[in-house]
Amino acid sequence: MKEIYKSKYSEHIYDDSRSIMFSDWFPETENMDADDFKSEMRKWLDAFKECKPKYLYDRCMDFNYLINPEEQIWMAHLLNPELIKLGLKKYAYLVPEEIFSEASVEQLFDEFKKI
Repeated sequence: MKEIYKSKYSEHIYDDSRSIMFSDWFPETENMDADDFKSEMRKWLDAFKECKPKYLYDRCMDFNYLINPEEQIWMAHLLNPELIKLGLKKYAYLVPEEIFSEASVEQLFDEFKKI
């Protein structure tokens, strides 16, 4: 396993033997602002581009940033086409336990499905 990117908000690790990227989000995401959020999403995409995994396991249990509807659409347009173009076959995610964060993450993935 190789660490691709780590910050106080997230860590992205790649397992070459299984072509899977594990993304973990930390409780510190509660303190992100909109600029931090967009920066983290761009870094996440850069990490994905670096290793081009076939599988993505997104562990959002501690993701506590409330993604507003405009950010959900922005993120879906930023990530979804690129992940598919780069060869992603399956995307699994675990949602946060906190109800409002869970709702914002679920709405985000609804945007992914629309695209």
